[in-house]
Amino acid sequence: MYQLSPFERIYFLSWIGLSKISLGLFFAHWRVLKPELRAYIRFLLVPWKLAFFAPAFIFLCSAGPHTNDPTWDVVTGGGMALLTFLSAPWSVGVLAQYQSNESANSTWWRTWLAVFALFFSSSWFYDGYLLWRDGFYTPRWSSNLMISSCIYVAAGLFWNLEMEDRDDFSRRHFAFEREDWPILHPTSKILPPLRHLFPLLLIAIFGITGFVIWQI
Repeated sequence: MYQLSPFERIYFLSWIGLSKISLGLFFAHWRVLKPELRAYIRFLLVPWKLAFFAPAFIFLCSAGPHTNDPTWDVVTGGGMALLTFLSAPWSVGVLAQYQSNESANSTWWRTWLAVFALFFSSSWFYDGYLLWRDGFYTPRWSSNLMISSCIYVAAGLFWNLEMEDRDDFSRRHFAFEREDWPILHPTSKILPPLRHLFPLLLIAIFGITGFVIWQI
């Protein structure tokens, strides 16, 4: 039997309901999303992005026992890392295009799915797993929501970085600024200079490591 306060029960049932609506929207628009997601996977699975993701994934799967955070285990660490890598570049790109209102793809249901992906990947997956594991709603849910959402957005921007021109490495550029995003562009395959990557990487590293006590 799960132990939930009245607020926790309402919150839990609310995001479960939103998850069902989002799943329905996903399948309702699958024919439209299918070619876009195929292009997105090609855009995402380039060597430099995988090279940054692999050590981060290994670290997040294994570092939990060396902290004072009992909620950090291989499932929460690895699961949130994988969900962030797979969804954050798309989610952040869709939200950025919606805000600029310059893309034909800026539809309300894409925006809904992008917001859902953000909350599910950075919070609700974590909440649901820990409720199942421990039998009660984690008291860390609100702090995790704030910190992990910031990491999620930073990661989405990080994996959207590309240079505007192969021969001009002076201007930072995000892939979602292109009209044909998420189609893979030749410059998407090139590792951007570290001076462009470092600020976003620093945000993610601080968010992951800066709020726990390490026990080494």
